[in-house]
Amino acid sequence: MNNMLRLNSVSKAFGRVKAVESVSLEVPAGSRLAIIGPSGSGKTTLLRLIAGFDTPDSGLIELGDTRLAAPRSTIPAHRRDIGIVSQDGALFPHLSIAENIGFGMARAAPDHRQEIARLLEMVGLDPCLLERRPDEISGGQQQRVALARALARRPRLMLLDEPFSALDTGLRASTRRVVSDLLSARGITTVLVTHDQGEALSFADQVAVMHEGRVLQAGDPRDLYFRPATPFIAEFLGDALVLDAVCQGGTAICRLGRVPIGNVQVSGHAKILLRPEQIVLQSYPTDEEACLYLVEMVEFGGASSIITLGVPRSKGVRGAPIILRRNGICDVRVGDFVTLSVVGTAHVFPDSA
Repeated sequence: MNNMLRLNSVSKAFGRVKAVESVSLEVPAGSRLAIIGPSGSGKTTLLRLIAGFDTPDSGLIELGDTRLAAPRSTIPAHRRDIGIVSQDGALFPHLSIAENIGFGMARAAPDHRQEIARLLEMVGLDPCLLERRPDEISGGQQQRVALARALARRPRLMLLDEPFSALDTGLRASTRRVVSDLLSARGITTVLVTHDQGEALSFADQVAVMHEGRVLQAGDPRDLYFRPATPFIAEFLGDALVLDAVCQGGTAICRLGRVPIGNVQVSGHAKILLRPEQIVLQSYPTDEEACLYLVEMVEFGGASSIITLGVPRSKGVRGAPIILRRNGICDVRVGDFVTLSVVGTAHVFPDSA
């Protein structure tokens, strides 16, 4: 069955507020799309339009050969063959785990009880939990039960609305891996809405960044991270160093000196992007001529630290500080002088030159 999801110029307004405006996306069958953006960007509204909880004002939503929504017709939510897992799992508190999973299944189906146990094992949980109630299991286990309940209906499309946000960091990562592996194994087309940039980049085959109701850019996670269309997208997807520069002959001249760029055809004034992991620090004990940056602040954060660098007074001009996130073994101290070198090339924003 063709389970490709297509959105063509989908729009939705609430009064004068355009919650979703002219959104067009394609999610190939069996792949995963992550929609990310700041609060109020339209992510949840878009998910509700796909689910059938809201009706678009204009545009088309199609799942394979089935038209889910159009200007004059819409298929009700319960007939769309879509599974949904929300932020809190939305399990029925008065039902057992077995009854929650089997809620959407035909009770007369053969091997009903065995299928429920199989679904529970499929999401990595022990069948001994079947008789417990939701308040007797952990948050991570509740999310896996919610996924099993959604899978019980054999959906063509799975919608995940911030399903991991309430979990602790370690549990969040392990639950996400279980869900990702399971959806891939079953070939279920999936749309994830999340505020977590790392989660979106690691979970999805395709990432769409929304802002003020529009999709600013959609594509491969690596492309969006290293080659974003705008500084806003660059900074939203992770730590970013956006610098003014003058480009010529494959080189950008900026506050870091000469930095290679990927496009030798670009010339003139531009903004460039470097990710902190592209910058290598080398420490020096004194203010020698080669040392360009002074370590002004180090904020230790365990696995990573935030380092603030300023231009030494001996260089004459002090620009805005450079802030970098480094891993926990970066051995620099306040008062150190360091030099910087760049690994790879800087990205030139396409509309800035």
